Parts: sequence; C-alpha cells; structure tokens
Amino acid sequence: MRAIAINCRVAVRRLAACSVLVLLSHCAWAATVTKCVHNVTELQNDLAAASSPTNANDHVLELLEGVYLAPSGGFIFNQITNHSLDIEGGFFSNIGSNGCDRQRLTATTTKLDGRGNQAIFTSSSSGVTSGNITFRYLTFQHAGGDVNALEVVMRHNAGTLRVENTLFTHNQTTYGSVYLDVPFGKVYFIDNALVGNVNGNVSKTNDGSTAAIYVGASPSVVAYINNNTIAGNTEPDGSPAPFGFDLSGSAGFDLANNIVWDGNDCDVFAGSSTQGSPPPAVTFDRDDIDHYCNVAPQTGSKTINKDPLFVDPAHDNYRLQRSSPAVDAGDNSPPGGIRAIDVEGTPRVVGVVDLGAYELDTIFADGFEL
Repeated sequence: MRAIAINCRVAVRRLAACSVLVLLSHCAWAATVTKCVHNVTELQNDLAAASSPTNANDHVLELLEGVYLAPSGGFIFNQITNHSLDIEGGFFSNIGSNGCDRQRLTATTTKLDGRGNQAIFTSSSSGVTSGNITFRYLTFQHAGGDVNALEVVMRHNAGTLRVENTLFTHNQTTYGSVYLDVPFGKVYFIDNALVGNVNGNVSKTNDGSTAAIYVGASPSVVAYINNNTIAGNTEPDGSPAPFGFDLSGSAGFDLANNIVWDGNDCDVFAGSSTQGSPPPAVTFDRDDIDHYCNVAPQTGSKTINKDPLFVDPAHDNYRLQRSSPAVDAGDNSPPGGIRAIDVEGTPRVVGVVDLGAYELDTIFADGFEL
C-alpha cells in the first residue's frame, strides 16, 4: 500500500476533497506512476522506463522549472505498450522540499532546449497501441538541423495526442517546429504559440512548415486546433516561412480562434496525403488568417483577415494590443473546447475569448500587461 500511496501522491494532493482510501484504490487500478523530474538524467531515465516493453503503467512526468538541455539525438519516447505518457512543466518545490509540490500553469518556466543543433523530443509508436500522449506547459527552444523541434509519430496508435499551452520559439530547423502524424487517434492542438522560428533550408525552397499535422486514415477522425498563434516565423534568408499550418490526411480539421499571420502565401495549407486524393475537410470558426492554399473559410464562419496588431513582434511579444481586431473575437465553445488559461497562464475567458494563444488582460485599463 505504501508504494501505491507514493505513486498517487499528486492525485491525493490535488483532490484532497476525495477520500484517500478511494483515491488509492482507483490509482492502483489505473496503474499510474507519477515522477518528479529534477534534471536531464532523470527525464531520460523516466522516458526509458515508459518506453520499456515491460512497461505496465501510465507515466506522468512532472518537470521542475528550469532548462533541460537535450542529450545527443534529443529526448526519445518509444511507445510500445498500451500505456499513456503525460509530460507537464511548471512545477516547483515548497521551501525545504525537493518535490513537485506546486505548479505554475505557464509554458515559460520549463524549457526543453535543443542546444542549436538537434531535435528536442521525438516520439514514435511501435506495434498496435492505444496509449495517450500529452505535452503541457513547456517551451521548446533552440532545436537545430534537419529535424523538427517536436516530432510525434503515432502510426499504429489509436490513442489521443494533446499538445497544449506550449511555446515553440527560436528553433532553426529544416522541417519545421512541429510534426504530428496521427492516422488513427485524435489530436488536440490548443493554446500553443509558434513564434520567432526559422524553418526551411537555405539551399532549398518551400521545405519547412511551421506546424505540419497529418491526421486520419478515416474521415471520422477529427483534429481540434484552437487558440494557437503562428507568427513571426521565417526562412533562413529572412523571408516569411513557407507554411504556417500544413494540414493533410483523411481526417476533418476544426480550426477555431487561431491567429496564423506569417505573411506568406500559405498560412494555412490543406494538402492531399496521397497523390490524387482530395485535401482534408477544414472547418474554420472565428480565426484570423492571412493566406490560404487549397482551402477557404466557410461563409458565416466569422473568420477574418486583419492585421492582429501584436504588441512588439520585433522583440518576441506576440500579445495583442487593445485595439487588435482579435480581441473578444473568438468562440467560447468551439468544437474540441478551449483551455481555462492561455499559454502564459492568464485566465482564458474574460467575457469573450480572444483569438490566438495570448489572452489580453482586460483588468488593467492603462495599457500595461501583467
């Protein structure tokens, strides 16, 4: 019973109103191992344990705030069993403690760093599995080379992939900052900011998509892409990045409350997954998008095409000015839902939700942000 209590300490801490006895029984049945991660070595060891063919547990990895310099080849998770992996940042210790006692729900305090020359995190699925994978409250920065900063390939996995409240910035990669390949499961890509990245290769053209998402071997599968900001991404020569969202597959894509404003010709591109097949169905709901390729917003979607008026993009500030047309322009209940907070931990809905990953603080009327 003592081992079970250790594994479930976070559940007990966060749901103190529940009976401890009931919680422990539930956690034993769910077989969830929760680890407080202090450094790179622990993160590598915990990912190796979650990747083991004999893994019999769901793994929750709680990362203490700080910078985690990726090892050679990046962090790797190979999903073999039907168990889930949840990686969340923002944890910190109480005075005198060495544990993950509390959590700041922001992407900015826990940074996975590619050191300028490699991928940061690569996940693949081997064999038929059904485990979920979740990333939350993280920054992916300084990936470099012929890689993606984050690559998740769930070719044989019917589970759900969530990338939420995460920042991708200052990555310089040939193949883009994010690549998600989920033929059979669902995808929730919500409240993420992909800003200030360099995509593509100086010797090639149209080679990098800021976020490439392939979803669905079946039209019944849906990807929910809500409240993201893609902006300020370029090619190595300084020209706008070739693609913002590069969407392909047989699934349906629901986009709501996004800002995609790189100034290129294909801020949202819907492409065929195989030659001769039609592009995926894409539904827009109150987005602010600069350019489209192979797709157009539906009549009545209230999607706009207006400069979002970022505060100071030259200095990586992609929050919204108060005069932005994206303020109070969103849908509070889009398909796939919205998060309670934005990418920096600001309350998400104050009246009507704003577009993009950053919610404007409407409490202070003097123009100063928190």
